[in-house]
Amino acid sequence: MQKEKIVDKIKEFFKPKNQEIEVMILEDVANKISYEVRFKEPIQLSEEEYRNLQNLITGLHFSIIDSWETIGDYTYERKSYLGVEEYQNKDETEIDIFYTRVWTKNDTIYFLDKIWIE
Repeated sequence: MQKEKIVDKIKEFFKPKNQEIEVMILEDVANKISYEVRFKEPIQLSEEEYRNLQNLITGLHFSIIDSWETIGDYTYERKSYLGVEEYQNKDETEIDIFYTRVWTKNDTIYFLDKIWIE
């Protein structure tokens, strides 16, 4: 699938959030085109909404290849983690999701900063 179509699918997914989305087109020294989908404000997703985003990406024939989190803030009642999930398809196109995950006793919320398609 072409990167432009992936960007369109991601923008369509976030349309109900009614947030300003900026798409930057980047080119490296090898003339490889990448897209950076940025949000004016971090987009808040519930755990279910985040799973829906993961399902959208895997539905586009991407598989998760790596993920990591590091503790950002830690108290008895709240923990936050900075993380990245990396997906790749058979054409070696990658999708990277950059997020902050906040866990409280009652809920888990994701705040998405940006998504790279490279």
